[in-house]
Amino acid sequence: MVQERHPYLQRIVSNIGWLTVDRAVRIGLGVLITVAIARHLGPEDFGKLNYGMAMLALIGVCASLGLDQVVQRDLIKTPEGRDRFLGTCMSLKTLAGIAGYFFLVLIVQETVPDPTTRATCFIVGLALFVNGSFTFDNWFQSQTQAKYSVYAQNAAFIGATVARIVLLYLGAGLLAFAWCVSGEYVAAIILVLILFRIVVGPITTWRFDLAIARRWLSESWPLLLSGVAIIVYTRIDQIMLAHLAGERALGIYSAAVKVSEVSYFVPGILATSLFPSIVRTRELGTEAYSIRRQHYFDLSVVLAVAIALPTTLLAGPIIHLLYGYKYTEATPILCALVWATLFVFTGGARQQYLIAEGHMKFSFAATLAAAILNVVLNIFLIPRYEGFGAAIATLISYGLSAMFSSFFYKPTRLMGWEQLKSFDLFNASRRLLGYARNAPLAS
Repeated sequence: MVQERHPYLQRIVSNIGWLTVDRAVRIGLGVLITVAIARHLGPEDFGKLNYGMAMLALIGVCASLGLDQVVQRDLIKTPEGRDRFLGTCMSLKTLAGIAGYFFLVLIVQETVPDPTTRATCFIVGLALFVNGSFTFDNWFQSQTQAKYSVYAQNAAFIGATVARIVLLYLGAGLLAFAWCVSGEYVAAIILVLILFRIVVGPITTWRFDLAIARRWLSESWPLLLSGVAIIVYTRIDQIMLAHLAGERALGIYSAAVKVSEVSYFVPGILATSLFPSIVRTRELGTEAYSIRRQHYFDLSVVLAVAIALPTTLLAGPIIHLLYGYKYTEATPILCALVWATLFVFTGGARQQYLIAEGHMKFSFAATLAAAILNVVLNIFLIPRYEGFGAAIATLISYGLSAMFSSFFYKPTRLMGWEQLKSFDLFNASRRLLGYARNAPLAS
């Protein structure tokens, strides 16, 4: 009956299903390998590896210079400038990656006393030297040929997975797995370079253009700041935890994070499937648009609770089954972190409406405020509660960024009330059922 009345709903559900299977297989395989590495290394060395990866993520965002969207825009608008655009982008990103690596070395050398942790950061950070090669991805994205980048990334991921399995079998130490992290980045870039050479042609005609570089840097700094705010908001807790409570505490915390973030791909899949419908519904009038928005928030919260509640009830067995008794302390951390799923899901829904309505400055301000709050809370909570304190700080800051910030900006205040309304699970479920049975869906 639902399929007959709602052919578009059927397509959405089918699309979500296929995307979910694809992402679940990749993420599931990645989690299994990560769990095996965590059990093999133990909490302390696992914490050191995650510290190196967090530092790479932080410096890597800075080395991107916020250029990706700007470069892709110009490649689409002015395709005849391809050689100058790609040459300039490659030069800027390569220089930024090299500078970023030496900056990482300087920071780690001055702030990290443990020699093994330092070595891990230096090895993982080598990925920054291929930062400029992400220029190829910009080209493929601009030509809607992202499949080539996906091919390269998937092949590198599979190769790195096989390498990690071999290292586990051989009983390798921490630094071997650190080499695997940087090696995966290098392999992906080599593969995408080969694909670019086959599909597009040689890069010998590329050239640097100083005027373009200046224009891009003047335009991209807001995107750079936004990227830095996001990475601080999502990863600074791991860096601070290592400094304020030690690598072992970070290892235990990271184990809980890996489990709690397994479902974080769902909001992206919902957005991919529903965003075209959101844009079309906006043209139908305020009432229809508001109803659709409420249903989106309802769906997001119901799915989040369906994940968070059983995970909380089974947190102990999940941690023991996956990581063993060395990671028992991760159980309460997982119980706290998994409820951040509520805000990740409803925040992902809200983000689609912020994009549709042009409120991206507000989105950046909310993320920046949450990043600052996260740092402040971590300063007070980590020394007393270690990983659990970092989890509480994450939960509170996610809530501010994804939902409660809506009430501080007049154009989004109604959205805030709609988000809050969706937390009434009984009525949210009833609205969703009524919508599926009776409400017409724009095609």
